[in-house]
Amino acid sequence: MSEPKIKKSDTVRRYDYEPLGKNVKVTPQGFIKVPANLTKVGVFSYTESDGTIVKELRSPEEVLNDVSLASLRNATLTVGHRAMIDPENVGDLSVGFVGEAIKKAKNLASGDLTIQRKDAIEKVKSRELVEISPGYSCIIDNTPGVFEGERYDRSQTNIIYNHIALLPKGHGRQGSEITIKMDERDAVASRQDENKKSPEEDINRKGETMEFDIVRITLDGIAYELRVPKGSGTALDTAINKLQQERKDAKEEVSAQSGTILATQKEVHELKTRVGDLEKPEAIQKRVDERMEVLEKASKMAPKSDFSSKSIFEIKKEALEATGVERATLDGKDEPFVAGMFHATPTPKPEAKPEDKKYPDLSPNPKAREDEKEDKEIDKYDSLTARDRMLARQEAAWEEK
Repeated sequence: MSEPKIKKSDTVRRYDYEPLGKNVKVTPQGFIKVPANLTKVGVFSYTESDGTIVKELRSPEEVLNDVSLASLRNATLTVGHRAMIDPENVGDLSVGFVGEAIKKAKNLASGDLTIQRKDAIEKVKSRELVEISPGYSCIIDNTPGVFEGERYDRSQTNIIYNHIALLPKGHGRQGSEITIKMDERDAVASRQDENKKSPEEDINRKGETMEFDIVRITLDGIAYELRVPKGSGTALDTAINKLQQERKDAKEEVSAQSGTILATQKEVHELKTRVGDLEKPEAIQKRVDERMEVLEKASKMAPKSDFSSKSIFEIKKEALEATGVERATLDGKDEPFVAGMFHATPTPKPEAKPEDKKYPDLSPNPKAREDEKEDKEIDKYDSLTARDRMLARQEAAWEEK
């Protein structure tokens, strides 16, 4: 048998079982007070969540030390093990309490139980509840050994009691000596082997003898023992295993959904950050400058296209298509590919318009006409003077713009 993988520092919960004492007293408030053996020393079997059965030692040093026994004083009394008691559930689960005086005798610890709730009092008086079970936490030491001739796999240390539970007859892990004794006839022999039946046979309502199987289960690390009618243990095990698997699947689904939610929250945060960055004035100006730059070049590449309502990506593709690039080459390509082609394509030079061409000014010079007119006028009277003035103009011609 492989040893369970429990670290020495792990704190686990345990529910042991013990039978009730004699000399029942009624308090002035109408409650009942009954002596009981609360816990004992020994080697006991526990079933892990994977079905492994291990034997754990509850040594005298751990069970009967002052710190452990002090936690029994005023411990809450419950009917069955429904939960570990705390301030939130004590009002619903408490049926009484353990007294202050805790006594040690041989391998036992005993004390008085005060049962306060009416339904619990009636069940104790009718012998429906005759055994008790301490619910406690402890730290596991995985060192194996032998105690009084019995081998054990590991031992319990740092035992701290949480509550004492009242149980029906035969449910006690620690034997019938740990019981509520209502009269002397209840002092039956201790069950040394947990798998053996009690010397007293169980009787059903019809008076017929009934046989039981012990089913051990562990839920959330807490070991439980159930008595079920003989032959029904397998069906109960199957049902419990199915429920545990469904519970495990549900936990895994919750974990997966939690991961999805966290990933979505991270994505939303990143998108908000990006949107915030895009709304900054410098980011807006950068996008405007980029679009204007692309539009300037695209308008020269495709002067007949209308880019007013198109994205930069579409503008680049349409401009490239106008320069002779086939649309099939661009379809399906990502933005970096198209941007690379767009920037690599040279900007075409615009064709010169006829009105932009430069021709020599052949129109008559008004000043020349005036000079000729003046020469003609002078020539009428003095040809020599006209000639001299013409020569003078020619010599000064280089100074004119």
